Amino acid sequence: MLEWREVFRPSDVPIPDGFEDIDAVVETLEREPHRRAALKGARQRLAGKLESKVGGLATLRLRRGLSQKQLADAIGTSQPHIARIEKGRDNVLLATANQLARALGVTLDEVNAALGFEKKTA
Repeated sequence: MLEWREVFRPSDVPIPDGFEDIDAVVETLEREPHRRAALKGARQRLAGKLESKVGGLATLRLRRGLSQKQLADAIGTSQPHIARIEKGRDNVLLATANQLARALGVTLDEVNAALGFEKKTA
């Protein structure tokens, strides 16, 4: 079976002049209080629009106006780890779930539900 990494190598595609990494741009904007507030508001509006369609941990995060990096920093992990959790690609330890609940201002049950583990009723 042919794999993508055997065909495509990032070194084959030159980085265009003037390229700016989105993470670096957002980090720069977050340093300015009025732009940080605007980004937080935009994330919260996005959460409202996505909630009925997407749900999950990303919606809880966006409701708080947080980026993946900000949430990662708040719980002492990395942004890629948060991305994998949001996509359902990483299992979440109880300690991490508790940290997520605290950082997001929600209950552990809400985090559990957002991760797809609804509380079962008897």
